[in-house]
Amino acid sequence: SDPDWKDEITTLSKVQNPKEQFFELNDAQNAFYDSVIKEYFGGKCEFKGAIYHPQAYLKSKDGTDEAQESLYQMLLHKLVLRFESSFGAFKMSLRSVRKSLALSLDFIDRMHTFLYSRKAMESILEFDDDADAFEAMVKAIREQQQKYRERGVKDKNAISFDIESPTFNGKAFREDIESDIRLLDSLLEKVEELNLDTRDPKAARLVRAIKDIFAEKHPDIPMEPDSLRRKVVVFSSFKDTVSHIEKFVEKAFPGRVLVVSGSSFGREMAIKVKSNFDASFERQADDYDILITTDKLSEGFNLNRAGLVVNYDIPWNPTRVIQRVGRINRIGKKVFENLYIFNFFPTKKGSGVVANREIAETKMFA
Repeated sequence: SDPDWKDEITTLSKVQNPKEQFFELNDAQNAFYDSVIKEYFGGKCEFKGAIYHPQAYLKSKDGTDEAQESLYQMLLHKLVLRFESSFGAFKMSLRSVRKSLALSLDFIDRMHTFLYSRKAMESILEFDDDADAFEAMVKAIREQQQKYRERGVKDKNAISFDIESPTFNGKAFREDIESDIRLLDSLLEKVEELNLDTRDPKAARLVRAIKDIFAEKHPDIPMEPDSLRRKVVVFSSFKDTVSHIEKFVEKAFPGRVLVVSGSSFGREMAIKVKSNFDASFERQADDYDILITTDKLSEGFNLNRAGLVVNYDIPWNPTRVIQRVGRINRIGKKVFENLYIFNFFPTKKGSGVVANREIAETKMFA
């Protein structure tokens, strides 16, 4: 009904329903995957996270602090999200959380006090999904501990807990920190043992899908007569995941991959993106076929020379998914008749299509 857009809207491409892209895990990988989301950081939750909610170790009945408990639950939530995103992002997160535990344990041994830094813990919430909230947390813990050593607790963002106080269960608190460090060490060893970081089945599935698309042999994307070469945009919520999958995709398509994350975005990068992926940009180029990016690029850019959006991970915020697809479905410049969306899900090797969906849904709900 809008006279300014009524003609252009008739030229919009048709967005096809999302297509599932299953990546297969062998028995050992599948068991590890389930343990992480159901046992270590979900369900019975073997990760105690003592330093994230120390109020729970007060012996008084009113020891529960809802704000601390919420932060602890958010930490668990983000660890699972990063695990589902990529094994590389998960590995980086485990290392950062381990640093926070080791710093806290060393401080306890030196000062006989645990310092709960509100600034450090709340950084988990303040940083969006693209930022490395865990490294920011480690940095804030270091800064708070340094302030304490210099002048004691005079910072409104810090709370001290006397480990030897009769009102605080210091023994259990310390034991749980040590237990968490052992758990993280075992998880890091398992990632290495299963080759999840270097021989990532999810990244391999992504590479195979892109190869089939470029060869016009992918079963989910029929050929379109007289259409341009279909470029690909891969979205992830996390810059660690972007860095992780970049090495796999660049190896398969050397020189044809453009990577954009928060740290690399500027005027020069914007021109590269527009000239290679925006069909309306005045200076067209064809240097790149694949764009790997975070949601930093899900607003304000036309990427309609790409006919496929790959959701390497699926954000919990549905608006972000819509924004991602909106980058390639632009009013005023139709490039492809049909646009496609790929979503990646884990499944057990050798499973059939029905079993694949059941396994994937079980993991998602967990």
